[in-house]
Amino acid sequence: MSFEGVHTPLVTPFKDDGEIDHDLLGKHAANLAARVAGLCVGGTTGRILRAQFR
Repeated sequence: MSFEGVHTPLVTPFKDDGEIDHDLLGKHAANLAARVAGLCVGGTTGRILRAQFR
């Protein structure tokens, strides 16, 4: 497997009530995907600390 180009972390946007803002996440991911070779998903920016698991 080979990785080339720029790969950036994907920040997860949250609403004021703590829920993930899925609309903004989709827009953000699409915007980044048009500019970089890949996205890193899964808590790479520390946002996992804000997530609430139910």
